[in-house]
Amino acid sequence: MNRVIILFLIAILFFSCNHSKTKTNKEKAKETYTYFFAGHIYRWYTHDKVDKRIENLDYSQFDQVWLGGDVCSHLTEKKETLSYIDSIFDLKSDKVHWTWGNHDVLHGHHEWITEKTGKDLYYASNFNGITLLNLNTNMDSVFKSDQDKFCLETQKQYQLIKNVCDSITKSSHLIILTHNISWHNYAKNANTYANLFKNTGFSCDVNQTFDSIVYPHLKKVQEKGIQVIGIAGDSGLWGKYGHYTDENGILYLACGINNSKLDHESIPEEKKQQAPKDKVLLLKHKPKEKQINFYFADLDSLYESQSGKQ
Repeated sequence: MNRVIILFLIAILFFSCNHSKTKTNKEKAKETYTYFFAGHIYRWYTHDKVDKRIENLDYSQFDQVWLGGDVCSHLTEKKETLSYIDSIFDLKSDKVHWTWGNHDVLHGHHEWITEKTGKDLYYASNFNGITLLNLNTNMDSVFKSDQDKFCLETQKQYQLIKNVCDSITKSSHLIILTHNISWHNYAKNANTYANLFKNTGFSCDVNQTFDSIVYPHLKKVQEKGIQVIGIAGDSGLWGKYGHYTDENGILYLACGINNSKLDHESIPEEKKQQAPKDKVLLLKHKPKEKQINFYFADLDSLYESQSGKQ
């Protein structure tokens, strides 16, 4: 009898230790989160496809997936394209955030996107001790035939920005996702990687721009000791990526791809070899240390490492 009791106690101790070890390993695994960002990811010479490398990445390895817009060149031309995009990214997932590009709403039908994502045109989200503002810098395209609606939605988006910036206290970081590089006047090297300069989405008054009505709020957040990071996806045509920290400590990051343009048979092999490499942005977040580090990863290498081609 005593032997049975002893064996029972040993079994309890064994399973208890293993459970504790498993829990500890899980906690260690989440001491660092990995966030993925890529912009301008459409596949050239198609209307309804993303870059093949982006299409075939394993996104389960990332804790967050952020899309910087221009996902397909004519995304809302056909409703079924949204189902294709959803099959890649799982658009309703809480870990997926998509800031719309001009190509995404080229044919209108923005309601197809909100229906498939289950998310608004712009919104705030909180996770892992940070706040994310997913903004819409293409509402002039979304509401090009309805000026009143454009004015209403830009005002509502501005109010969201103001409310978040006024109330944020506990987050270590405020992430601002946009397609357009609205902050180009604060990142002195933006002309080397921005596809174009556009400063809309914050007011229907052309005199009220990111610089005049949004930046002051971001500066106040930075002064609270909360790191502000602006991330934009409208890059890749010329320079593939860029980063800059302004005089107030706000960090700006941009990243986009474009090399599927080289897939055309008329492009000489020499030109393909000379083209700058496409990059994606990876961020490593350590919540306990309130630290986010970033690097621009070579997309070819990332794709090949996952597909076993190396």
